[in-house]
Amino acid sequence: MGSNMLLLNWNNHKTNVVDEFQQLFSRSELTDVTLVCEDFSLQAHKAVLSASSLFFRNMFLHNP
Repeated sequence: MGSNMLLLNWNNHKTNVVDEFQQLFSRSELTDVTLVCEDFSLQAHKAVLSASSLFFRNMFLHNP
């Protein structure tokens, strides 16, 4: 049996992904961590924090 391959081309993929993450954040959808500082709290996404911060990545990897 031969190998089937599919090539997907998505124009503006990066822009679309960023826009979707912004929408998820603004609606507090699929958040999986809460950041708290004194009397302020913020819902966030571990994947986004980990992708932009080695500190958060290490914290989430070693303290699930």
